[in-house]
Amino acid sequence: AANGPAGSGGYQLVPLSQGSSSEGLVAFVLHPSAQFEEDGRAEHAGTEGVYVLEGKIEMRLADRSIGLSAGDYLQIPGHLSHQIRKVSKRASVLVVIGRD
Repeated sequence: AANGPAGSGGYQLVPLSQGSSSEGLVAFVLHPSAQFEEDGRAEHAGTEGVYVLEGKIEMRLADRSIGLSAGDYLQIPGHLSHQIRKVSKRASVLVVIGRD
């Protein structure tokens, strides 16, 4: 569900980085869905940077939600449970995960 095509209830990922995620840095463009997915919470090693390319999103952490608009940037420890959804008709997000 988390990697389905747009319009299927899932979100779309467009990989930008080469190689496997174990090589240090992972980058992709995310086109989030309008709802938080039931099983869509992410938790991982390293640090995650989120830069909103287009539209508006909501990022939900365990203890709060944060609204972000085009041009906004948020960096969090990857081990924090998190989800992203769009709150505008269209939204795209650059996500970069640095593995420690």
